[in-house]
Amino acid sequence: MTMREVPLGMRYLTAAEVAQMIGVSRSALYNWRAAGLNGGVNPGPPSFKIGAKIAYELVAVEQWLEQQKAATGSGTSGQPPEVP
Repeated sequence: MTMREVPLGMRYLTAAEVAQMIGVSRSALYNWRAAGLNGGVNPGPPSFKIGAKIAYELVAVEQWLEQQKAATGSGTSGQPPEVP
């Protein structure tokens, strides 16, 4: 995965990189973004534009993934709990 740096040092990813990272199509990302821009809820990671390109801040994508994990996970790692 390639990461670029903008002048402020913020690392960002392209839609193709985020799609690969989270396992969805670029079309899904674009549809999620469009839903949010049209007054709905964007179920995907937060994004912004740099010129004509849509970009995703790496930290924001990672935070979104953690939120998805917390909201939809079973709360177990498949390992038995530790006994104190």
